[in-house]
Amino acid sequence: MEQSRVMALALIESHIEMKHIQYQRIDGEQTIRLRYADSGGLLLVASGAGILEDSGMKRMLHRGSFCISMQGAELVVTAEQEEPMGFYELAFRHDALPDIAVSCYYAELSKRAAGSLIDRVKELYVNRLYDGTLERFRLQIDFQELLYRLLKAVEQKPGLSQREVLLLTARYMEQNFQEPLSRDKMADMAGMSAPYYSRAFKKALGKTPQEYWTGIRLNQAKKALIQGADKISEIAEYAGFGEPYYFSRVFKNALGVSPTTYQKQPRRKIACLYPPFIDALLALGVVPCATMIDPDHPLSGRLQASLHLGSLEENFGEREAILLAAQPPELILCSDYIHPDQEQLLSRIAPTVTVTWRRERRADLLEIAGLIGRRRLAEQLLADFEQHVASAREQLSRILAGHSVAMLRFHAQQLRLYGGPEQGFVGPVLYGDLLLEPPQLVRQLTWDKWWAELDPSQLPMLDTDHLLLVIDPGMEEEASVIMASEAWNQLPAVRNGQTYKADYYTWMSIGMEMDKLKIAEALNLFVYGRQ
Repeated sequence: MEQSRVMALALIESHIEMKHIQYQRIDGEQTIRLRYADSGGLLLVASGAGILEDSGMKRMLHRGSFCISMQGAELVVTAEQEEPMGFYELAFRHDALPDIAVSCYYAELSKRAAGSLIDRVKELYVNRLYDGTLERFRLQIDFQELLYRLLKAVEQKPGLSQREVLLLTARYMEQNFQEPLSRDKMADMAGMSAPYYSRAFKKALGKTPQEYWTGIRLNQAKKALIQGADKISEIAEYAGFGEPYYFSRVFKNALGVSPTTYQKQPRRKIACLYPPFIDALLALGVVPCATMIDPDHPLSGRLQASLHLGSLEENFGEREAILLAAQPPELILCSDYIHPDQEQLLSRIAPTVTVTWRRERRADLLEIAGLIGRRRLAEQLLADFEQHVASAREQLSRILAGHSVAMLRFHAQQLRLYGGPEQGFVGPVLYGDLLLEPPQLVRQLTWDKWWAELDPSQLPMLDTDHLLLVIDPGMEEEASVIMASEAWNQLPAVRNGQTYKADYYTWMSIGMEMDKLKIAEALNLFVYGRQ
C-alpha cells in the first residue's frame, strides 16, 4: 500500500475531531498557503481547477480532487488561469502518528462520487452553525462519515487508464507552459520512469513530451505575435522561452522564418468558428479553411471550399478537433464565449485567438482585419460601403418619403419590435444607415434598445405604414394564428397590403456582408418590387 494512503488510514485510526470547516474561493492565478501547524486538514475541490503543491510535488486539482494532510503539513494552492476555484477546507485534531515519510494523501473521486460527496460536505458546512451538545456530537459523526466515504470511494474507483494519465500531464503542460518543466518531473507526475513516460507519451499523442511542450509554447508565441501588442523580448518571456535569441532560434528552426517576419506575414489559412467573424473574413476576401456555421445561413453558399465542422461553436469537441488537426490552419478565430476546455483543444492545433464580438460592423471588421494583416483593405471596404449605403438611402427616400417602417419578429412565444439606430441587428441598418422613419411606437418602446417585447394587446398601437416581418423557424403556426386575428388585420400596414416577409438569417445577423444583404432585401421589397 502506498505511503500516503497508509498515512490517511493511520489518521482515521487515531482519535480525530473536526475543529472547523470553511469554504474558500480563489480567483484565476491567485495563490494561498494552507499551514497545518497544530492540526490536520482536508481539502475537497467543489468547482474550477488549479494546482496543489506539497513538498515540491505538484498535483492537478479539479472538481472531486481531495487531499488529507497530517499535522505539520504545508500546502500551496493556485487557481487555474482565468478560472476561479472553490473548495472546502476542514481542520481537525488528531493524535500523534508514528513516523511516516509523507504528510499528504491526494486522490480523485469519480464524477459520480464527486457530486454526492460534495453535497455531503456542503451539508456539513451548513450544519456548522447549529449549536447544542447533540448537534456538535452529530457534526463529528458526519465528519467521520465523510472521511469514510471519501476513502471508500477512492478504493472502489477504477484507476485511470495510461492514456488518461498521459493526457493529464499534457494538460498540465498546457496550463503551465511558462514554467520550466522537465521530463523527469512529468514522468514523476505520471508515476512512470522517464524513458517509459517518453515512449508512452509519443505513442499516445504522436510527439515526445519535449516536442509537445515546445509546440504549446510556439503556439502561444505565434498568438502573441499575431495580436502584435508586445515586443519580441516580452513575447519570449511570456511564452516561456526566456532569452530572446534562444526564442528566435527555436522559432526559426520550427517555422522557417524569424518571429519578426512571421509577425508581418498575412494570414491566409484561417479556421473560424463564429459566424460574425466569418462575415468579416469574407468581406476581406478570405475564405476560411474551416468553419462552424448553420448550413442554412446565407453565407454558407460562399464556403463550399471550407471544411464544415458543424453549426455551433459551442459544440466544438474531440471529433471536430481531430478533423481540424488533419488540416491544421495558421490561425483559429473564435468568440470569447467559448469554454476554456474548448479553447485548450483548439490551442493544441494552432494559435487560437478569442475575439470579443462588439456587435458593431466597423469595430468588428477592423479587429479581424488587424489580426490577419489587412487593416488598410478594411478601411477602404468601409469607405466603399458608405457609398453603397448612400446610394441605397437615396433610392429608398424617393419611395418611402413620409412613410414609417418597422420590423416585427415572431420569436419563441414573443412578439419583438425592433428599433433604435445604435444597437442590435436591425435598427442600425433601418434607422441608422438607411435613415428610414420609425413609427411612434418604436420611438416610445425600443429606441434605445435592441428590441422590446410587444404584447398582442399592444398591436393596435403599431401604426406603421410598412411592416417587415421575421418569423423564426418553428414559429410559423403561432404567427399564422396572430396574423388571422382581428387586431392584426386592422393594422394600417396590413390593411394597405404593405407587410413584407423578411429573411430570418439575413436580419438576425450582423456584419458587413450580412448588412449588404439587408440593404439588398430592403431595395428589393421597397424599390425594385414596385417597378
